[in-house]
Amino acid sequence: MSILEVRDLIQQMTRLMGERDFTSILDLMHDDITIVRPSGNHLNKDEWFGIFMSDDIEIKHNKLVNIGKIEISVDFAYIHYTVHSVFNYKGIDNNNMSTCVAILKKTEGLWKITYLQRSCTTKPKLN
Repeated sequence: MSILEVRDLIQQMTRLMGERDFTSILDLMHDDITIVRPSGNHLNKDEWFGIFMSDDIEIKHNKLVNIGKIEISVDFAYIHYTVHSVFNYKGIDNNNMSTCVAILKKTEGLWKITYLQRSCTTKPKLN
């Protein structure tokens, strides 16, 4: 996998999130993925999907803002990136810049996200 392929996979995931195409995002994840929320609580793939398919969350905007670092080895890749997200969760509006880390793992020739963590978030800076 090249740096461009890692970047493209993360761009695809953030685009699909903005389009609310959560089913397609599942195809980018390993079945044994660990997803860590800003609260520190972790989710598996089914739990993550359940949250996004519920009425608790409404995604209004999701955009990749910056890629900080990408590292690749034979079977693993690491990416640090920033996302701007606008959403409503359980009636509370959120407009956040989040720093994220994803680890991708190559299994049977396919690269998929095996670990995903979103940081505590900050409000976007207004110019």
